Formats: sequence, structure tokens, C-alpha cells
Amino acid sequence: MLSYFLLSYSVIPQSDYSGDIEKANKVRRTIGELKQWDKSENNETTFMGIITIEGDSNDSRRKSSIREIEEVFKPILKQYDASSGDVVIYCSMMVEGIDKYFEFDVSR
Repeated sequence: MLSYFLLSYSVIPQSDYSGDIEKANKVRRTIGELKQWDKSENNETTFMGIITIEGDSNDSRRKSSIREIEEVFKPILKQYDASSGDVVIYCSMMVEGIDKYFEFDVSR
């Protein structure tokens, strides 16, 4: 089912090491250039749009929503060889058809 969503995210280096900070900055810039969703004009790390989710319960629809975001974000992490020890993307999301907002992390 097609559902409207609102996604806010933060790309955080996992240490003060300059390599982690550089990877996080590259990941953040690349995510910011995505065109498949609408970007908030005032909140630079917020996207809105429509995704396809599956499931007949809040839990299954939440898992489906997370998979949709991971399918977009994980290749970007891979592009910059950013492992979970280097960079983590923290997400907060609201999706039409799911009773409550939820939070999750995306890493590689």
C-alpha cells in the first residue's frame, strides 16, 4: 500500500577520528542530494513523500517502512565504505497507516 511519510535523520560519525568525520560528511551530502523524495525547505535533514509498505499490523508495516529507507541509505554507506563503527544514520519516521512515530538506526 502506498503511504505518506515524514523522515528526519542525522548522520553521525562514531568517533572523533577524521576519517569517520569525513565519511559522515560525504554520506550526509549524498543523502541530501536524493531526488526520489521531497526535501523540507527549512529542515535540511527531513524528507517527505510516498513509500510502498506491506503488512497488516503496525509492527509489520514499521518493518516494511524501515526496509524501504535502508534500501536507499545502505548503498550510500557502502559507496563510502562506512561501516557501523564509522557512521550511523539515526532516523525518526512517521508513516500513514502506522499508529505512532518510530525510531531506528541504519548502518552497515
